[in-house]
Amino acid sequence: MKKIPSHFKGITHPVRKRVTVHGKYNPYELDSSFSHIICNCENRFFRIYLSEYPEVKCVCSSCGQELIIYDASCYPAATGYEPDKGNFNKWVSGTGKESFQIIAIWLYPQYPDHQDDVDWFVMIIHDPVTDEYTEILNYQTG
Repeated sequence: MKKIPSHFKGITHPVRKRVTVHGKYNPYELDSSFSHIICNCENRFFRIYLSEYPEVKCVCSSCGQELIIYDASCYPAATGYEPDKGNFNKWVSGTGKESFQIIAIWLYPQYPDHQDDVDWFVMIIHDPVTDEYTEILNYQTG
């Protein structure tokens, strides 16, 4: 079973389509270790809000439910890191689009102590109209 941080209250489904994403460091292939983020109302489109903390909040474009996808303050590797929390800015693509399908992966050490022992987080948006996948976040927690 996939590990998901305790603060995440949405639904995830494994990625089934294998595609290559040109990431921050190197190209990589999406596989079933990555998850589609799905709202509890079963909608798959979200508006994305980022903070410098870093925190990532996604708001369902259908029902308005807010999901915290990433919050460094929840992870032991980020202890002592205390910048201003909760100051979010809406993320908009270069083409002006504001609602996206989201794919995420929370990476853990080989022997994590608990479900919030997140080492790394990567978030990718998918535009089903153009079938483009774009990495927008690549955070190392510690």
